[in-house]
Amino acid sequence: MLPQVSPTEQAAIDAGDVGFEAKIFQGLPSWQDLEQVPLSAITKEEQMFIDNEVSELCEMLDEYEINQNLGLSDEIIDFIRAKKFFGLVIPKSYDGLEFSAYAHAVIVAKIASRSLTAAVTVMVPNSLGPGELLYHYGTDAQKNKYLSRLATGLEVPCFGLTSTWAGSDAGNMPDIGYVCERSVDGKPTLGVSLTIDKRYITLAPIATLVGVAFKLHDPDKLLPDAAANSTNRGITVALIEANTPNLQIGNQHFPIGSPFPNGTFRGRDIFIPLSSIIGGAKQVGQGWRMLMECLSIGRGISLPSLSVASSQTAYRATGAYASVRRQFNQPIGNFEGIQFLMGHMAAFTYLLKSASHMTVSQVDHGKKPAVASAILKYHTTELARDCIEHAMDIHAGKTVIGGRKNYLAPFYQGFPFAITVEGANILTRNMMIFGQGAIRCHPFVLKELQAIENPNKKLAIKQFDKLIFSHLKHTVTQSWQCFIIGLTRGRAFWLNKPTGLPCSLNSSVKQLTWLSKALAVTSDFSMMLLGGELKRKENTSARLGDVLSYLYLASCVLRRLSANKYDKKEISYAKVAIDFCIQQSYLAFQSFFNQFPNQKVAWLMRLISFPLGMRSVQPSDKLLAELAEEMMQPDGVMRQRLLENSFSSTNSEDELAMMEKVFKQSIEQQQYYQIVQKAVKKGKIPMSFDFIDNITAAMEAGLLTSEQATNLKDYHECLAHVISVDEYAKN
Repeated sequence: MLPQVSPTEQAAIDAGDVGFEAKIFQGLPSWQDLEQVPLSAITKEEQMFIDNEVSELCEMLDEYEINQNLGLSDEIIDFIRAKKFFGLVIPKSYDGLEFSAYAHAVIVAKIASRSLTAAVTVMVPNSLGPGELLYHYGTDAQKNKYLSRLATGLEVPCFGLTSTWAGSDAGNMPDIGYVCERSVDGKPTLGVSLTIDKRYITLAPIATLVGVAFKLHDPDKLLPDAAANSTNRGITVALIEANTPNLQIGNQHFPIGSPFPNGTFRGRDIFIPLSSIIGGAKQVGQGWRMLMECLSIGRGISLPSLSVASSQTAYRATGAYASVRRQFNQPIGNFEGIQFLMGHMAAFTYLLKSASHMTVSQVDHGKKPAVASAILKYHTTELARDCIEHAMDIHAGKTVIGGRKNYLAPFYQGFPFAITVEGANILTRNMMIFGQGAIRCHPFVLKELQAIENPNKKLAIKQFDKLIFSHLKHTVTQSWQCFIIGLTRGRAFWLNKPTGLPCSLNSSVKQLTWLSKALAVTSDFSMMLLGGELKRKENTSARLGDVLSYLYLASCVLRRLSANKYDKKEISYAKVAIDFCIQQSYLAFQSFFNQFPNQKVAWLMRLISFPLGMRSVQPSDKLLAELAEEMMQPDGVMRQRLLENSFSSTNSEDELAMMEKVFKQSIEQQQYYQIVQKAVKKGKIPMSFDFIDNITAAMEAGLLTSEQATNLKDYHECLAHVISVDEYAKN
């Protein structure tokens, strides 16, 4: 009944750790324990770098010009290298900055709020790349030779995993290396002859140092442990200098909407010595494990940071635009339909920041949160895409016309990159979140798999019997508890509630406990009924993964709220975000039950989990309107908190800076606008098509002072600019 686990799957399972998401999966969430989950803070040194070097880089960036020029300028690349942006996580002993994972995430997010192109250029070497691999697995000689050069920008790294013929199925890459002996400088040298063909490789066009993953074969058993039974030594990773003979590097791809350096490298019979293998001969065949361990960390930092930045920019721009853009004699942000979208954008931004902070904090405390990272990779990019689309809908014609004034277009056009890389979202949702979560988070499944692999069959049977009965006891216990909770509509087993929890969140947290129990029950029933077939029932797996994901995201929101001592300003944001997660969990359960392969078992699971039916939960229209109104307050407390460390340009000609200038002036100037409009309507001053003439007439009629008229004219001209779009001569 248990699924067959391939060596590459086993490496992925072994690569990471689990945290609070495991308690959710087991139906045992302790909300008091959640309050003890550590959260990282930015140090003074890190904040100085964010305020100075990062801000200086952001002022240099103009995403419109970057797109027009199909890439970053040499000046910007040189600045990134010189200021050690490629060495954010490299230790100081190797001339790096040695920043925390949280600082890494904040830096990438701040750059991304200005330019996705520059953010991707910075984030990749600090995530899955030669630097990270060398630091964790390299030999002392490799570290001493390359890490300082990488940190100081003397070397530009890239890493090639994706093959032309193997994308999501990277474990089956055709790139191959054969162990052989060649003469190098007149000396016989043991090494590897590589034939590779890699694409979609970030920084490849400008890289001087290439990391590459390939399958290594040793047909003549030349490696030191030549007694190995198989000549296939498994996936291995190595470093190649860009000037190595037969390596073809430099051809370029152009990612749509975000032309960061991206391209190919390939070659036949590329000879490298064994010393080029990361970690040397002892790490032969360990490449997949190394990659999975790095990905379990990087996947939770890089793309979630881009998502945070995208939602922050959408939040910043939309709050301002909805305030200054008026229709039917009022700001468009006053309309309920627009407030509905804005409220969700605000809640999503709060949720994304909460999830990113809690997850990267696990990395800072020595964890490799593989399941949580997969959850973040999928859901943060999808929620950020929703934020961008909501912002585009509210801006309407303003953001469907191309040009410099369209500050949302780069995010909208470039976001398919975030959806696709580091495990495409379709793959991540359908195979990784629940696929890894069921094995890693369950209290018994991983141990059961390990037991049946025990070569001592007598001991294996003894271990397995003990585990399977404990597993059954766990299932029965969770089932009856879930049934009782369902009968009491979430009021039973209300244990370990967060201390000082606001009354408005009591019901929501009770439902999170209930849904966690239901997830434990339905997961066990599914695994027992479907067994290894569950791996191939991708939609079933994905729906259970959705429940796990949304419960984890809700727990991240609770953790942020508790860290801020249940701040009254944040409670509304937390309430909307948590209720959204609960709503999505119920929808996932509904779809799971309706589509489960065995409908009789589905009926039984539904009866145990929700004996009186599911509750209808959705974010309150009143709270959504409250969040939308906060977005339209230039000095709103929560607006400032959500935009913390998001870049705001000091260049008066920057489009978003001009929008914020108008936004900050709008409350004061609108009263004078109303004076002029009423005067025209009542016939006190003559009506003119040009509003500037109306202002002049109002001043001459004594309705405005000279200073008020001058300020209003300046405001009107700026307003006309920010609501306009680019236009071009016919030719």
